[in-house]
Amino acid sequence: MAFSWEKRHSTFEVLLYTNWRTAIDAPTDYLSIGPIGPTRTKRTAKAGIGAEGVRRLREEAGPDPVLVAAGGVTLEMAGEVLAAGANTVAVCEAIFGARDPAGEFRRWMVKLG
Repeated sequence: MAFSWEKRHSTFEVLLYTNWRTAIDAPTDYLSIGPIGPTRTKRTAKAGIGAEGVRRLREEAGPDPVLVAAGGVTLEMAGEVLAAGANTVAVCEAIFGARDPAGEFRRWMVKLG
């Protein structure tokens, strides 16, 4: 899919708790979805949607929109979230909250490539 600024760029943060159908039906290049798991970096009381929520949106959205899974993504769940249909994961606390952020980043790169 070619990226185009002419399309509407939508960010829907809490997939299962918002009107995600609006995002899917609109001409959208990317969707930022989450939280995926428990998070302290996003202000929400909502439970994470997990890999199943990602899978559900990918099925509904089809192959074209880029799905960015954000909020509460851990190294242990990242592979499953990507396999469920996310194109990428956005990570903050899991890396920058580590005692050795550079070392933690390297672990992510080794595991996920």
